[in-house]
This record gives sequence, C-alpha cells and structure tokens, in this order.
Amino acid sequence: MTQLAASVLMDSNVINTKHYFVDVELKGELTRGATVVDFYNKTGKEPNVHVALSSDNDRFIEILDDMLKVYEGK
Repeated sequence: MTQLAASVLMDSNVINTKHYFVDVELKGELTRGATVVDFYNKTGKEPNVHVALSSDNDRFIEILDDMLKVYEGK
C-alpha cells in the first residue's frame, strides 16, 4: 500500500477517485467501527473524502520499476 501511495505522489493518474461522504459507524451492532461510504448520496451530506475506485496497474508497475532502478543506482 505504501508503494501505491508513493506512486500517486509521482503521478496522480495512477488511481481514479470520486468524492463521497465517508463516516465511521460507532453505534452499529454489526458494523461498529466500520468505515461507511455513501456511494448513492442517501444521507445528503457534503462529500468529505476522495475514495480510490480503481488503479492503473500498468502505470503503477512502471513507476515502481523506475523507483527500484533509482534505488539500485542504475
């Protein structure tokens, strides 16, 4: 996960995000502590988080490979 975050810093197009309202359920009997994303805007609350929906795996591997080449001194 850290490598993906680092690759996003180098190229924000590595992940596709969308802005949603996200909260942590604290009172639920079955979902206590679960992160809840309002994908369908049922709460009507203002979006507060950019949620990663997909990633460009080929671009991620390319960036990771470039980082390793720098690390190896090549």
